[in-house]
Amino acid sequence: MALSPYVAKWRSAFGHHLVHLPGATPLIRDADGRLLLVLQRDSQRWGFPGGAIELGETPVEALRREMREECNVEITEPILVGAVGGSRFRVTYPNGDAAEYVGLLFEAQLVEGSVLEPDGDEVTGARFFAREDLDELALVSYARSLLEDLGWLTPESPSSL
Repeated sequence: MALSPYVAKWRSAFGHHLVHLPGATPLIRDADGRLLLVLQRDSQRWGFPGGAIELGETPVEALRREMREECNVEITEPILVGAVGGSRFRVTYPNGDAAEYVGLLFEAQLVEGSVLEPDGDEVTGARFFAREDLDELALVSYARSLLEDLGWLTPESPSSL
């Protein structure tokens, strides 16, 4: 996970302690209704693209920036469809940093002709998954909680990070 200068400053003062962060998450489906997930380099688990909203940035700007940074793609005009938060959206990263996200959820599409190109830094893979393929995936906890909330995954699925 690449830290913004703002979050890096917090971390220098507070260490790995739990922080509360706003985030933007895209729900991007292909023509067959499959959902886009990315393979996160640090955990080697699948999750959603997107991330923390930086100071002075709107949620839509954050969403667009994250899609460019992680997958080198542009998205259509995103539509706000929901929000999630609470202890189920608490994440502990491999380096020990802990965060609890309030995630704003947006539906969007990849701009026609876009080719997913993972950045290799934060994301090493990106692909679309059908609902029936999700039970077998190693997922980060945020993705697991969100997929359960969306009804795409049952709580009986394998454990996550």
